[in-house]
Amino acid sequence: MGRIRPTSVKRATEKILKLFPNVFTANYAENKKIVPDYAEVKSKKILNVLAGSITRAIVMGKKEHKPRVMRDQFRLPDTTKPRLPRNPRKKRE
Repeated sequence: MGRIRPTSVKRATEKILKLFPNVFTANYAENKKIVPDYAEVKSKKILNVLAGSITRAIVMGKKEHKPRVMRDQFRLPDTTKPRLPRNPRKKRE
């Protein structure tokens, strides 16, 4: 399992990539040098986390995403249980 990034880092990553889509690359070392030019970062740790998050977003964006098939879409009715008639007096919720 990986580390969970704070929401502020995720929002900053999205905002930076929307404003400057062609500036960053899939190389972490290059992004680490470029980030201070486009974002005001106060600490080295946040700079590294932000550069890593940008790199990850770019790498994941380049991969082809296949739509996932949900299990519930292909659920067949269970024929082992007998269907009982509905009670007309009972209120439906």
